[in-house]
Amino acid sequence: MRDFALPINRSISLMIIATLGALLGSCGAFPITLGGGTSSTNDAVPSGVITAQGSFTSLNGKVVTGTAVIYFVSSGNYIVRLNGISVPSENALQMVPVIDGTAQTPVQLESDSGNQDYSVEYSGTPGHWNQVNIHSTIYNLDYGQALLQCASGATSC
Repeated sequence: MRDFALPINRSISLMIIATLGALLGSCGAFPITLGGGTSSTNDAVPSGVITAQGSFTSLNGKVVTGTAVIYFVSSGNYIVRLNGISVPSENALQMVPVIDGTAQTPVQLESDSGNQDYSVEYSGTPGHWNQVNIHSTIYNLDYGQALLQCASGATSC
């Protein structure tokens, strides 16, 4: 017997699989991991002045460990470093910094573990860095939260 297959290109197939997976995952049927998700990143320690830091607390039944450290680089430029981060192996997790009670632009995580640096521009008056959240775009839930404390000697955090 001969197999019969429709000529569908790979990107369309992956799009269909991702859509079905997101639909099934959104009803809580099973966790979704699409492509990769098990790599580790080890960025070099950034240069700059540490202004705030805090340890992650797990939320919503997911385990998130590590610390968030905020580095002031230059006027309006910061680096959020996730030190020793470990998050669930799920595609589309984001790091969301919160400054003065307002969530800033989310950034997709590079991997599910390691030391990861993310540039953040903040053009307002140097505000208070409240927290850094790890957010699932698939389930629209925060998986972890680091409440930030001013570093000793920091003039603004």
